[in-house]
Amino acid sequence: MTDIPPSSAEPRAIRGWKRAQLVLAPGPPPDLRFAGPVEAGHPYRADDVFRCRKGHRRVEPACTCGFYAVADPAALKASVVRTALLEVSLEGRVVRHRDCVRGERQRVRRIVVDGWCAFCVRPAVGLAAIAPLFGELPAPWHRAVPVCEAERASVVLRADDVAALLGNDEDGPTGAPAPIEVVWDRSQESPAAASLRRLTRARRGAAW
Repeated sequence: MTDIPPSSAEPRAIRGWKRAQLVLAPGPPPDLRFAGPVEAGHPYRADDVFRCRKGHRRVEPACTCGFYAVADPAALKASVVRTALLEVSLEGRVVRHRDCVRGERQRVRRIVVDGWCAFCVRPAVGLAAIAPLFGELPAPWHRAVPVCEAERASVVLRADDVAALLGNDEDGPTGAPAPIEVVWDRSQESPAAASLRRLTRARRGAAW
């Protein structure tokens, strides 16, 4: 277990990676936060401290409380729901496990979002709030999904607005909150395009 004061200099913070759902309260004003890929009922901010259900005020080695991260993003398992990849720093008391670390305070440093529209094969230009299919998100939270220009009527946040809205509590060079880097990843095939390709192959196979 490692103790790192919350006010420590950046080199002492523990860097890591994790996956999280993006959740959006339409507002006004809009509020964008993160939620776990499995349990999404407790959205957290870009700069937040842990909350333990058992009432621990410090992260306890014998408990599961705290923010989790891994050293290598390749070690993260695929999620059954749409998630973003987060680069984070953990501060305060940090507990090291064989496959991960968990800490008391977490700051999101970078977000890697799917760069393709959730509904078609076009590039995404922003995030839209959609109602969850099930009731696992408390009001007023909706899922935030990437959308293209054709879905402009439902876009709540443009791409350029996301980083500014999520600015953490550290002061930047101008005294304003330091922006978080947001990367729109188009290195992989669009999920919609992949689904259409699989559907086309299935239809061709059925025709034979």
